[in-house]
Amino acid sequence: MRLVLLVLSIAIVLVNSQRPTPCESPMQFSAHRLEENVRTREVVRMHYSYDLTNMRKRYLEMIVESSQREFFDRIEIYNQKQEYVINLKTRVCTVHPLTRPFHVYQISANDTFDGEATIGTGGIPGQGVTVQMWSGTTADGAKFYGVWTLKGCLPVRQGYYNKVTGFEMKESFFDVTLGVDPNEFIPPENCLG
Repeated sequence: MRLVLLVLSIAIVLVNSQRPTPCESPMQFSAHRLEENVRTREVVRMHYSYDLTNMRKRYLEMIVESSQREFFDRIEIYNQKQEYVINLKTRVCTVHPLTRPFHVYQISANDTFDGEATIGTGGIPGQGVTVQMWSGTTADGAKFYGVWTLKGCLPVRQGYYNKVTGFEMKESFFDVTLGVDPNEFIPPENCLG
């Protein structure tokens, strides 16, 4: 009986040691980002800068809704609880209080590993990227799925699901570069006066 318990204990340890652990995404990055609001059918293409270290984000957005296109520069400074939205056609800046929480692109310890895959091909060296898929629940109770690169833990795709409405938002990241230019988070003068 002791031998069976010993073998079972060793098997459990071996299985658990094979379980992937969440990687740590970069604290700062810039990327091209495509955001799709599934409910409103709005598509936003943007250059996106993410700075977890200083709790700030910047979006240079082109919003496509039906046949209309709008262009905005949006800067979110979470430590100041301020959002600056500059209409790039009119150059008008509006300042709003920032009340939503800072969204972190990290895999938490409570998230579930859903598998590993190759984008592209694994059959030809250098022609594919290995990714890991994770899912979990956000702080506000929404379900999410996310895809991160195995090397570097860069975000590739995320989606958010609500029980009532189904998928709400999907976002994809392209051309990710590490680091940010701190000057890009300084609001223009017409926003400050």
